[in-house]
Amino acid sequence: MRVGLVVAAGGSSSRFQKSASKSKVKLPESKLYLPLGGKPILVRALEVFENLSEISRSVVTVPKGQERFVRTLFKNYGLKKPIVVRGGQTRAQSVKNGMKALGRSSDWIMVHDGARPLITQSLIRKLFSESAGMDGVLLAKKVVPTLKEAGQDHVVTKTLDRTNIFEAETPQMIRREILEKSYRLPESLKATDEASLAEAVNAKLKLVVHESWNPKITTMQDYDLAQKFWDSQKITTRTGFGRDIHKLVAGRKMILGGVKIPFEKGPLGHSDGDAVLHAITDAVLGTMGAGDIGDWFSDKDPKHKNISSTQILKAVMAKAKKMGITPVHVDTVIVLERPKLGAYKQKMKQMISKLLGLPLENVSIKAKTADGTVVTGSINLA
Repeated sequence: MRVGLVVAAGGSSSRFQKSASKSKVKLPESKLYLPLGGKPILVRALEVFENLSEISRSVVTVPKGQERFVRTLFKNYGLKKPIVVRGGQTRAQSVKNGMKALGRSSDWIMVHDGARPLITQSLIRKLFSESAGMDGVLLAKKVVPTLKEAGQDHVVTKTLDRTNIFEAETPQMIRREILEKSYRLPESLKATDEASLAEAVNAKLKLVVHESWNPKITTMQDYDLAQKFWDSQKITTRTGFGRDIHKLVAGRKMILGGVKIPFEKGPLGHSDGDAVLHAITDAVLGTMGAGDIGDWFSDKDPKHKNISSTQILKAVMAKAKKMGITPVHVDTVIVLERPKLGAYKQKMKQMISKLLGLPLENVSIKAKTADGTVVTGSINLA
């Protein structure tokens, strides 16, 4: 089986924008770039296809002007299969553009909505297995609510028989020649899904009925529910520990927790010597299983000389975000004789809160005194 994948991601998100108009969430150009479990919705919708050997090529159709952004997005999140092309004025036109970009290397065309990020490989494989002898297969769910038909002013005229009524979802997989034939029909570019196109040429289609949750993110409420579902399914807790010690010497700036502190000495180091941020960074790396600061920013490399530790932590946090790791709390203990840090702890909390994307109340800074200078820190991430 050779399957070409087209992911439709060229919508305007107008219904989502309307539903989110009263929300405090800062919205990107498209709802598909909003994060779900640390990755954009569009990336979540695509990554499940990345390792399916049946998918020979994949194309994503996006709005005009967003092609370069989406290519960079895929590169940043390690998606290697999809190529990005401009969509059309309608969904059907976008899919047609995607088919053209695929070429003729596949026998089947699978179409998926970029706004369905919770699709699973098991559901996709059900489509593969149920396709024998069919012109097309599509995911569907049995309609459960009672359905009413209404006339003018929403006055009910009758109750519909829901016995054989199903809600169509994506992916939908149609034989290439069937779709090509259907696109030659008048009004074909107004179709809202590929199954209806195939129906118009009397194709033999089969519903693959399932009971999983495969929602299309259309409104802000859908997004909120998807976030809660993702969190309930995917949460794991990891704990990382970081520890750092720096000698204080004359002629160096005292920087701790990203805050400059007036003092006649500062921590010796290849970087700015911010032992607080170093300890936190090592703790984050510990949750990732990604080594330590020395592996990432070697003191043998001159380009890292005097690098700001805020830059170091930002780089590590960017990688953590790609892995779906989100910090929930940090607790840091600073052991230092002089200077006294009481006046600077709040500023450190604010800086660390910003760097980790944490509420201020989830950042703890404690300062102790002891012989020498020792800084330790631990961080708990989920």
